Amino acid sequence: MDNYIAAKRKLFDNTQSAVINLDDPTGREYYDGIDCKKYSYSTVYNSADLVGKDIKVRPSGVTFQALTLGGIARVGIASPGIFTVSNALGAIGAVMALGFKFMDILPHIAPE
Repeated sequence: MDNYIAAKRKLFDNTQSAVINLDDPTGREYYDGIDCKKYSYSTVYNSADLVGKDIKVRPSGVTFQALTLGGIARVGIASPGIFTVSNALGAIGAVMALGFKFMDILPHIAPE
């Protein structure tokens, strides 16, 4: 596992921007140790740039409040599971890292 962590760390050393999950202990280590433009996301840590709150998981999907640097919105995705919130926040962060604004992204991530 140490080799995997070291290899992934090299990716962050060679990029202009990064999107990192703070819910993962290794992600927190990466975040603190990289110098590129970075976005963090979390369903636990309110200090992240992108935070999922008021999460409701149902058999038909998941809804959550997305709190970001660019706004707040209620989001619904037809894929159940808490991991769906993390995946959505990561995707939002990746698109924001490309220069798009949250409110421009929102219509494309299945708003509730």
